[in-house]
Amino acid sequence: MKILHINTYDKAGGAEQFAFDFVHQDFTTEKYQKYFDENNEKIETKFIVKRKKTDSPKVEALPRPLSSHFLEKFDKGIYKLFKHTFFSDLSVLKKLHFTFENLQKNEFYQNADVIHLHNIHYDFFDLNDLIKISKQKPIIWTLHDMWAMTGGEAYTFENENYKKGIGKTPYQAFHPLLNPIIDRRQNYLEQKKRIYFAINQLKGNEKHNFVFVPVSNWLKECLEASYIYPNKTENQEVEKNISIQTIQNGIDTTIFKNLNQRNWNTKRILFFNSDNPYKGAALFETLLPQLNQQTDTIFELFVVGKELSKTVLHSFSNTSKIKITHLKPIYDRQKMNELYNSVDILVFPSRAENFSLLVLEAMAAGIFIIGSTAGGIKEQLANQRGILFENENQKDLLYKINLVFNMSLEEIREKGKTASLFVNENWSVEKMRLKYLKLYHQILNDGLDLVDG
Repeated sequence: MKILHINTYDKAGGAEQFAFDFVHQDFTTEKYQKYFDENNEKIETKFIVKRKKTDSPKVEALPRPLSSHFLEKFDKGIYKLFKHTFFSDLSVLKKLHFTFENLQKNEFYQNADVIHLHNIHYDFFDLNDLIKISKQKPIIWTLHDMWAMTGGEAYTFENENYKKGIGKTPYQAFHPLLNPIIDRRQNYLEQKKRIYFAINQLKGNEKHNFVFVPVSNWLKECLEASYIYPNKTENQEVEKNISIQTIQNGIDTTIFKNLNQRNWNTKRILFFNSDNPYKGAALFETLLPQLNQQTDTIFELFVVGKELSKTVLHSFSNTSKIKITHLKPIYDRQKMNELYNSVDILVFPSRAENFSLLVLEAMAAGIFIIGSTAGGIKEQLANQRGILFENENQKDLLYKINLVFNMSLEEIREKGKTASLFVNENWSVEKMRLKYLKLYHQILNDGLDLVDG
């Protein structure tokens, strides 16, 4: 069984790491061998990208014309100077990449059994090519964000225009949308609807299964309620090519794990201070002076990334109950797990999330999490595996922090252990990949009656 993964980059964020790790997984190991023995199969993988950042032989960048490189750099220059984009918003770059034509010449694509898509935005993919590929191969599209169902945003926050057939939202500069000079989001929303409906109606030799795989139940519900989703009728007699199967993210629990070494006597909090406004860091940072005034709890705060502002630090420098340690970003996974095991609590105020890998890693390491209700975080922290505050509500965040401060260290650590056990039993990367292997097998054998959706 040959699986071709396609993504814009091989290294960048969580989606890229997800695909890169999947492609490089050794499926001959004992934990996977039982599955292949039962199905008498072996698996080969390849990763095709727009831009290659690693030296992996399993990753291949498709050729691009010089005009594509030039216009992309020109567009970046426009954005740097004027905070607007131009060519990408007219679909010029998508068409110039000739992605489908180059795939036709690619030997692995020609022999692939399944095409597994990930993040194909950032002007890599002309969406009209989805219809052409669907006529040739079955497709699985793992949805790491909302882009597949919006006019261009990866998330729309509380705005539900994507359900109503309205392409525009108040968010014009949320990746991959970068404040276009000409706003064509309505056109792109209608284009997506037309493309998905066309794929859904393919028949005969052109008919192949197409499965959306949202990585959270929250995103599945968004997709089913969206304007572009073609299967809203209850008529079961209508044959459909498109279906949905939720497969939640998993993490490597051999790396991220509870080392059971928490023996300090002061509550320790971890906080990632990101420049990305959608990670919500300012919500927590700006309440620190108030927290310092209100609480009787002396605690340690580990800040990863950007240092806290001088204004915040100055506001409680003389009467602080907080011992602050600033840390640079950590990219080594083992060292990241060591950091997780050096704290008790994670404050995670993100405004936009799907099914956060960082939250899973922290849970696996035994951390008790105070997280926002954004996206799939609600699923991750359900049933007291953490504590939720209303997204973007600073008052509620402060209240929930004080609730946790009123818990004993023993109670916090016991809740962290419970969360760690749950991740090991339900959200390990091995369990996730086995679900994908099963899905590959199903779509190749028309077993989609087993697929949710």
